[in-house]
Amino acid sequence: MVRKVFSLFILWMCVVASILGEKVQAQGEGRKLILRIVSAETGQAISDVICSVWDSTHRRTAFAQTNHEGLVTFTILPHDHALSFALLGYKKRELLLASPELSVERATIRLESEEIKLREVHIKAPPITSHGDTLRYRVKAFAGAQDRYIEDVLKKLPGIQYNRENEILRFSETKPPEGGKRNRLK
Repeated sequence: MVRKVFSLFILWMCVVASILGEKVQAQGEGRKLILRIVSAETGQAISDVICSVWDSTHRRTAFAQTNHEGLVTFTILPHDHALSFALLGYKKRELLLASPELSVERATIRLESEEIKLREVHIKAPPITSHGDTLRYRVKAFAGAQDRYIEDVLKKLPGIQYNRENEILRFSETKPPEGGKRNRLK
């Protein structure tokens, strides 16, 4: 008796599973679309292209990346509306699924290359840098066209003064020029 009940239960589960499986399959039905993405200039396959499927409300429903052969496969569902293809260095391309180019199961999509123009960036080094307890002055930042002697530049450096006796005062301490020799700078 238990064996018959168990057998009926298993049979009933198989019937329910097959019915539910058909419903899931019916909801997931769609046409298979295999795309090969190539360069419009050379005809060579392009890898790593981001391919997206969009519905009519412009929501992404699926996406994939092309493999090293430029191939990508999608299952197109009834509510899907368009495809887009994007990769740095190529123009972004969008196609409606109703276009003749995508009416076949296997299609080749050509992407045109695009130059990327970067805006010019100017990098300016700071005039004073600190390395531990040492300050480094970039003299070129303080020197002008009319400065002919180092004395003219030293007068412009912050934290450094140059007095009448040709001594350099750094943070109010007297330091002789040229490493300890008390020579006059000219």
